[in-house]
Amino acid sequence: MPIFNITYNVPKIIQEINLHLGKPHRWIDRLKLGGIGSRRMVVDSRSPNFDPYMLQEHYLTYTNIELRPQGIMIHIHKKLENYAWVLSFGNFSFRKKQQNLIIEAEQGFIEFRDAFVFNQAFIDKLIQQAQQQDKY
Repeated sequence: MPIFNITYNVPKIIQEINLHLGKPHRWIDRLKLGGIGSRRMVVDSRSPNFDPYMLQEHYLTYTNIELRPQGIMIHIHKKLENYAWVLSFGNFSFRKKQQNLIIEAEQGFIEFRDAFVFNQAFIDKLIQQAQQQDKY
């Protein structure tokens, strides 16, 4: 799945993201799910194809994950620019490495530092949503 520049509200980009992941959850659904976003996470490592979208290695790059009906959006913040890596369920995998979370897809991987320490409830929700999508 592609990486989009979401710094500005461009209708064509929003439409493309909605096509891949479905429209954002409604307010009532967000309440039922107990939230749809992770806390801010630090990128510990990544594949080289993410270099244009992230700060240099010696700076911290912050991200967060948004849960959508048909997948996830990983929001990447680089100075004043915002990018979104769009991944539909079934097109990515995740695994645990000590307390880190690694999300892998065809385009590469991102490893989030201490994700299981600060985002355990969100990760459990993510796993549950992914498993529900696999059933259908």
